[in-house]
Formats: sequence, structure tokens, C-alpha cells
Amino acid sequence: MAILLVVFVISFIIGVPVAFCLGLSGLASLVFDLGGSASVIVSRLYSSMDSFPLLAIPLFVLMGQLLDKCGVLSRLSDFLVALLRPIKGGLAHVNVLLSMLFAGVSGTAVADIAAMGYLEVKMMEDAGYDKDFSAALTAASSICGPIIPPSVGMVLFALAVGGGVSIGGLFMAGIVPGLILGITMMITSVIIIKKRNMSARIKTGEKVPIKTLVKLGLNAWPILLLPVIILGGIMFGIFTVTEAATVGCIYSLFVGFVVTKELRFSDIPLAIINAAVTTGTVAILFGAGNLVSWLLTVNQIPTLLAELITTNIHSDWLFLIFVTIFLGILGCFMDATAAIILMAPILYPIALSFEIPVFTFGVIFTMTLMIGMITPPVGVALFVTSSVTDVKINALVRSIIPYVIQEFAVVFLLIFIPGLTVWLPKVLGFG
Repeated sequence: MAILLVVFVISFIIGVPVAFCLGLSGLASLVFDLGGSASVIVSRLYSSMDSFPLLAIPLFVLMGQLLDKCGVLSRLSDFLVALLRPIKGGLAHVNVLLSMLFAGVSGTAVADIAAMGYLEVKMMEDAGYDKDFSAALTAASSICGPIIPPSVGMVLFALAVGGGVSIGGLFMAGIVPGLILGITMMITSVIIIKKRNMSARIKTGEKVPIKTLVKLGLNAWPILLLPVIILGGIMFGIFTVTEAATVGCIYSLFVGFVVTKELRFSDIPLAIINAAVTTGTVAILFGAGNLVSWLLTVNQIPTLLAELITTNIHSDWLFLIFVTIFLGILGCFMDATAAIILMAPILYPIALSFEIPVFTFGVIFTMTLMIGMITPPVGVALFVTSSVTDVKINALVRSIIPYVIQEFAVVFLLIFIPGLTVWLPKVLGFG
């Protein structure tokens, strides 16, 4: 196994994309350590991607692409601004709520930033908020997207551990933690606003008449209804997660062509291409990661690691703290998708040996790696935010530290109160 590690580390250091790092290291280990045929790689790649639930990822991404062209996101923004801007710090809350609601559209952090980041930061800056604070909040709040369903990260987790975990159950398990994450983020924003004395220069708008609010709310109803359709369908067993994604795409077409009438047939090919590019990246990572996981299993690495951990760690909460710290460090250097695919199959069986609830571990695992998206040096959400908002990365990192601390605090809350993740799935019959 030494050659697998050496090839992976060297290729990673010289800047080879993670998917190819995994593939090259897997090939080297297979040929030189096991003397196997390269045809095994083709078999492992194909078998890992031949999955019906995996179809949910391109469909959810396509749904987000279509809705972005429908004009409903700007309508939602107008409604929330009219509702909350009269409150001091209200636009900070709008920023968080947009990310939480946009989760029902895309399920990915980068899509959230790319779609709304520039407008959110400009709107807040024009109202008197510090630009670096606005950008940091935009990056931090994007993490709500992969936690509140539909979550691409949780789909990957369920598939990476072998498909024995209910994706619908994971979705339900993420609702309460996602709400806690959003609420504590709003509280953190209020504290920072007061500490920086931004309150004195923030411009609030006049209170909007109820009649106008109702009108704006009615304009925003298509996107507010979407999470109800998707989650309601999954909750009540009307359709699977993949079918829910399909329904979401059909609904997006209906909204774009019939309700807002802003979607054009010429928009659809580009939306499909963007969804295909995103999914292609994930599929290559998933296949290469599956190969490496298989090689590790053949060499009994997970068993040895499990023995080492269980020998030195004797309680479930200590194990979860170890996992949080380990994944928090790993997330600083590795893309969340790659880390989920590589580490979930290794750590999940150990979590089961500690009798940790499946949904608790899944949410904590996914949330910790999502936080890694806003931590340097790799933090992809940081660099996307910096690029979209034109805020220097150093200033962005300094401003985002309080949110990183707040988000890890929520993770530790879930460790010590696992009921926050298992209550809703249990009530809805997911286990």
C-alpha cells in the first residue's frame, strides 16, 4: 500500500486534479502491489457509477440551472428584502435566508455563491455594510445549501458507504441542523455588526405596506413551493429522491415557460451542459474513489484502522470529536466531494461499531467537510466568493473566522445532542 500513498501524495502536491490522483495511485497499487490487470479499474469505475440514486445529482443541478433562468430567485430576493430590510441588520438575515431557501434549488454551496453572491454583496455594501463582512457572510451561509435538503453531499455520502443508508432519511436528518445553522449564523451576524459599529451607518428601508408584501410574496411563490413539493414527496413516500429530482426539473420547466415566462428554449442546452460538467466531475471522483476504497479494503486497512481507533477511543462522542477534528483538517486541503468519497467508506463501519446513529454520523460527516469549503488553503467556496465579489482572499479569510467557529460549534452541538438529527427521520419512518 506504500506505493498508493506515495503516488497519491506526489501527484497531489504537484497539482494533479484529485480524481486523477486517486486513479493514478489506484492503478499503481493495483499493478505493482497486487499484480492485477488494469481491466479491474474499468470494472470498478463502471460498477460504482452504475447507480440509479446517482442520477439525482445531475437532475438536482439541472433543476437549479433552470430555475436560475426563470427569474424566481430575484423575486424571492425582492420579497425577503421588503420583509426584513426595515430591521437593523436585516439584509444580513436576507443573505442567510436566501442561502437556506436556495438549498431547495441546488443543494450545492458553489451554485449558491455563483447565482446570488455578487448581488447579495452589492446590495449589502450599498446599504452600508462592510464589503468583506458581506462577502464572508455570503461564503459562510452557502454551507446551509449542502445541509438543508436536497443535498448533493448527502447523496454522495449515502452512495459512498455502499448504498445502505436512506438518502431520504439523510435529507430529513439535515433539516433541523440546517435551521440551527442558519439561526446561529444570523445571531453571529448581529454580534459582528454591533462589534464593528456598522449599525450607525447601515441604511434601512421604509416599512413596506402589507398589501405590497403580499404581492411580492405571491410573485415568489413558485420557489417557495418547490421545497414543499420535493420534501413533501419524499416524506410521504410519494417518490424516491431521484424521482423527486425529476419532478423538480419538470416543475422548473413549468415555472419558466408558464408562470414567469422568462425561460427560453435556448437556455436549456446550456443548463444541460453545465449539469453534465458538474456531474462528470463527480462521477470521475466517485469511480476513482471507489477503486481506492476497494484497494484499501483488500489490504484490510479499514479493519486495522478500526482496531487502532477502538483500542484508543472508548466512547461514541470521543470518536465523533476525533472524526470532526480529522475531517476539519482534511477539509482544509482536499475538496469536500473527494473527501466524502474517500473517507466515508473507511469511517462509516467504525461509526457503526460504536453504535452511532446512522443519520447523526452522516450529517456530522457531511457538515464538517462542507465547512472545509470555507477554510484555507483549498476552500473552494472562499475562492469562488473572492472571484465573484472582488474581495481579496486575505480580507475574506479574516472576516469568515467567526462563522467558521460558529459552524463548528453547531457540529459539536449535534455530537452531544444526537436527537437533533434522528428525531425527524424517526417520526417520518426512516429509521
